[in-house]
Amino acid sequence: MIAVFTYKRPVQQIYNFTVNQKHWIEKAIAAAKDVGYETCLYTDDQDFAQGLNLDELHFISDEYNIWDSFKIYVLQNRTSSDYFLCDNDCIFHKYIEFDDDVDIYFDGIENGIYETTYFKTIKKLHLNGIVNLSQLKQSGTVNVGILKINNTQLRNTYIEKWKAIYSKVENSISEYPILGLTATLTQGILSNIVLNSKYSCKYFTKSVEFKDWSKGNEYYTHYVGKNKVTKPNELI
Repeated sequence: MIAVFTYKRPVQQIYNFTVNQKHWIEKAIAAAKDVGYETCLYTDDQDFAQGLNLDELHFISDEYNIWDSFKIYVLQNRTSSDYFLCDNDCIFHKYIEFDDDVDIYFDGIENGIYETTYFKTIKKLHLNGIVNLSQLKQSGTVNVGILKINNTQLRNTYIEKWKAIYSKVENSISEYPILGLTATLTQGILSNIVLNSKYSCKYFTKSVEFKDWSKGNEYYTHYVGKNKVTKPNELI
């Protein structure tokens, strides 16, 4: 099984704090290899990729001004079932035995951050007649720190809807909060599909509140957001 990482050279300020992304992906790759995964990176940044201990390296580019768009590239172009997508701040402790009969595996369901991360974007998308995702306030949102989609129909539907909604905001991206728009495109759209369907799914992080995700699960710890700089751990 291959842990596939993506890194797109940022063209916007992602967080209001500094994160050493190279440090984190180095630790993530080492941890993935330690538990038995091969590793792969899709990126547009040759300097960032230099020196990383990878089994595969792909230099790519796309037309999207969203940093998570390389996940969509991988899902569309890497159609085999021998991989999963992994964020650069997921540190593995144990190998996951993925079952091909499960339609989708993902990290966990986010709760408690709708107002701060999604509300403004979802409200604007609704007011502009693009899409209504207001139900995510109650259901929570799928986090794709770990993502493996085995169901071809689900994968294709997700890619198509992602691209369709992006095309409607492409000319007005600067009017949206970039973190909220990225999260809504990459996670909100998938949440709307998966949480309102009969697709089988499994996820790993069970913490009720998103702020508690640094406690991790039996397979890995996902140091989401500010946890990379505010949570004391052996990596910093």
